[in-house]
Amino acid sequence: MSAQQFSCIKYFQDKSILITGTTGFVGKVLLEKVLRVLQPQRVYLLIRTKKGQETYERFSKEIISSKCFDRLREIRSKDFEDFIKKVVVPLDGDLLKPGLGLSQEARQDVINNVNVIINSAASVDFNSSLKVALEINYYGCQRMLDLAKECKQLENFIHVSTAYVNSDQFGYLEEKIYNPDKDVEGFVAKLYKQSHVMTEAQQKIALAKFPNTYTYTKNLAEQMLSQQRPPNMQITIIRPTIVGCSMRDPNPGWIDSLVGGAAVLFFAGIGLVKVYKGNGSLITDQVPVDFVVDQILVAAAYEANQKSLQIYHSGTSARNPVTWEFMKDICLEYWNQNVPQVKVSPCTIEINNNLCYYRMKNIQRKIPALLYQQVVELVGLRNHKKQADRYLKVIDKADIINKTFKHFNRNEWIYSQENSLLLMRTLDKSEQNIFLLDVSTIDWRQYFLNFNYGLQKYILKENVDLPVEQEQVDLLRSWKSSNFGDIQWILNKNEFKSQPNRLYKSKNLNFEKIFQYKDKQKIDNCIILF
Repeated sequence: MSAQQFSCIKYFQDKSILITGTTGFVGKVLLEKVLRVLQPQRVYLLIRTKKGQETYERFSKEIISSKCFDRLREIRSKDFEDFIKKVVVPLDGDLLKPGLGLSQEARQDVINNVNVIINSAASVDFNSSLKVALEINYYGCQRMLDLAKECKQLENFIHVSTAYVNSDQFGYLEEKIYNPDKDVEGFVAKLYKQSHVMTEAQQKIALAKFPNTYTYTKNLAEQMLSQQRPPNMQITIIRPTIVGCSMRDPNPGWIDSLVGGAAVLFFAGIGLVKVYKGNGSLITDQVPVDFVVDQILVAAAYEANQKSLQIYHSGTSARNPVTWEFMKDICLEYWNQNVPQVKVSPCTIEINNNLCYYRMKNIQRKIPALLYQQVVELVGLRNHKKQADRYLKVIDKADIINKTFKHFNRNEWIYSQENSLLLMRTLDKSEQNIFLLDVSTIDWRQYFLNFNYGLQKYILKENVDLPVEQEQVDLLRSWKSSNFGDIQWILNKNEFKSQPNRLYKSKNLNFEKIFQYKDKQKIDNCIILF
């Protein structure tokens, strides 16, 4: 699409939107922004019913009653319920069922009226079986695409993926599909059949270089969308990195589930995890949920009716990088100043890449727990048996958390944002403060303070005050790792010149490509930082 100014708000006026995944964290924030800022004619929500709970009842209890919508409730204090009933249409549907489980009447309503489909539903469980992950992340997405092909007024099909669909790659990654399979449908059909009888060891072999079933099945889903997209259909893929709490919308620090980086901070904050296996000097590509949501909506408007497949990274590594160590330091600062009422032990988290050190620390915690359990059994203290068992489970849980995230805090990726920068340049100036797109504006110290506050307020449900905004910190000076010495040298020189490869071995990144990216986009050196 040509780089001309456009209005996201005007585009969505009187449009009909179908959204999946609104019972999830990102989906709620997405729906809140749509209802508060845009003026759609209808918003259809695909919601799976639960036992003994009708569709609208689940919508009322799990979605619209959430504190995520408090701001909208306040703005529309006089007509909130009437407004919701007028605009929102909950549909009884299920990604796992043929035809999405939609009634004939509901499906025809969608086919006749929907202009934009936003598919944000997924199984984000890293530890789910390959069979379950394929059913939701691959076949569920395929059923949504089949519905989209029937829609008479469709202008854009937006699929919310993950930047880690390429977690089998390393270094600098572009907004494209890497190494596509020639016949992904045939491959997945065989894989799904095999997954019914796979052992854990066989599943690990099937995943190859992928760290979990989530990233692998999302990768396969992207390939399927690319191969099965009709020539006259626009498909837009949004790839968020590690999604964290909101920076601004609906409120600073908003979060309602322990996804991604939230789990890392939360379990450290309550003293469950003491040591994370990883390299603290590596970049943690965190992105606030409201940045992700705003990019979904702006890209949906920008790419409408373009009849192509376009991919957008939603992350911070290329324009505003921050390290795991910095995130850990703010975590320690917050939880030691705001000690939670519910905790396992004091917050004393550290990040260490030495496996022997990690095992030693784990043994140091486990020996007293095992001795306690033995004493309880020998003496016959029944009242203490549950406590001893619980203590061991806590230690085992900490180890599971470490195994879940080890691939992400022991490796590093830089995600290109060429397409995202184009959105920033072309969005109407009057809307650039309404939709958060410029990740270089994130003050990481304040953001991580708010993140931990949100966990304490919304997850632990404790009464705490929002941290007071402090003077911004020069992140480059605060990083003490020698890995950033080359960057400091470049910035001091105020120029990007090709250097001997030995300078960049520590980062294992494609610096030549990053330099080309900087020159192509004409971005200031201090924005790129690489």
